[in-house]
Amino acid sequence: MEQEALDEMCKVLGGGMRAEEIQELWQEYETNSSLEANLVKDFDKVEMILQALEYEKSMGRSWMSSFCQLPKNFKQKSGKDGSRNNF
Repeated sequence: MEQEALDEMCKVLGGGMRAEEIQELWQEYETNSSLEANLVKDFDKVEMILQALEYEKSMGRSWMSSFCQLPKNFKQKSGKDGSRNNF
């Protein structure tokens, strides 16, 4: 599904160098093959935590227990050292 969306986006861009670069960057992200890709993956996790906090606030319920272990999954050292208190 993501690959189909990426292919469509590159088609809309008309192919060429820009589309190739986007394809390469996506592949780099998917395979975690660079420091930048790992950092972006970590930011995705931070965003997920922030969304969960917003949901928790709006619903008046605590859902964060499942996210408290998430920092151990971060690729970057600064993410691994994080805790819920940092958010």
